[in-house]
Amino acid sequence: MSLFGNTTSNQQGGGLFGASQQQQQQQQQQQQQPQQQTTSLFGQSSANAPAQQSVFANPQQQNSNPLAGSLSAGFGAATTSGALGAQSQRELAQSRLEAAGLNSTARHDKSPKDAMSVLVSKWDPNDQGTSMQKYLYNAVHPAYAPYYHPAPGESERDWETALSNKPKGDAEIAYVPVQVRGFEALGKRLELQAQVLNKLQVNLHEMNNSLAAIMAKHQQDISVRIETSKRQHAAIAQRTLRLAIKCQILRNRGYALDSTEETLRRNILDLNKQIQEPSFSAREEEIWARMVALRERARWLEEEGKRVGAAAAEAQRQEGSKLPDNVLQGANRILRDYDGQLAHLAKELEEVKKEYQEWELEKRR
Repeated sequence: MSLFGNTTSNQQGGGLFGASQQQQQQQQQQQQQPQQQTTSLFGQSSANAPAQQSVFANPQQQNSNPLAGSLSAGFGAATTSGALGAQSQRELAQSRLEAAGLNSTARHDKSPKDAMSVLVSKWDPNDQGTSMQKYLYNAVHPAYAPYYHPAPGESERDWETALSNKPKGDAEIAYVPVQVRGFEALGKRLELQAQVLNKLQVNLHEMNNSLAAIMAKHQQDISVRIETSKRQHAAIAQRTLRLAIKCQILRNRGYALDSTEETLRRNILDLNKQIQEPSFSAREEEIWARMVALRERARWLEEEGKRVGAAAAEAQRQEGSKLPDNVLQGANRILRDYDGQLAHLAKELEEVKKEYQEWELEKRR
């Protein structure tokens, strides 16, 4: 019985691949005729002179064949001796090996050294073919965006592809691609964003302190001046009233006022009318409401900055992790909001300062 279940004749022994051994006389005959032998795929030789041995050691019809059982019997196929040539037998063997998944001629696998070199190059951030690379985007002014180009060593084609896939900007912000390789470069970028957030928080603290100082000065200086002005106004109003009474008495007595006195009287009446107008107190309340709104806005911006900074620090502490897209988008949105809100706060401060100067000039008059 052979390995694949083939039976042999009484004169044959069961070999490992179905090949049989014959008597010593047939082996000597094979040694005398080496030029007529052909080698099978697994190394067995046949002694049939006029026929070629099958690739899978198929049994021949001649009685002098030393191989009786073969692999082809295991696959359910048998060929007669001399039916196929050497080329046809090799093609048939190759096709059967490929069908069985035993293609012995395919030797395209890389050596362990080459495989390790490819693995190292994929993880090395300094290698051009590394897989640890990604294009991120920086927000710049649209006027400076055309002056950005690929850095030395970067692929211009990949840079152009990243540039074509950039996010849509607006009239004040444009985006340019920046290549990041490896976790170290990503960590440096994260540290830079954290530094920018810290600087923004410092600026917000300074603005909050400035607003607090302005409000304290308003409480200590402007409020005191307003109370003093009210008292002076009450005293002037009383004096004006007494003067008007005297003028009326003099007019009733037949004494007419000269041009200087009449001009003074009109000026006093105009001044009294301007002070008693509701717009003056409304303007004061409007300035106060703006300062309170600015302070609340600064406090909200400070809380948002702390929240985003804490999220960025938590993502940075996670070893080998990538920042989530929602954190990056939130940081980008917060930075844009900070920029617009800082500009709005600067504009509001300029308006308050201008109105305060106008009020000082009117008071001095």
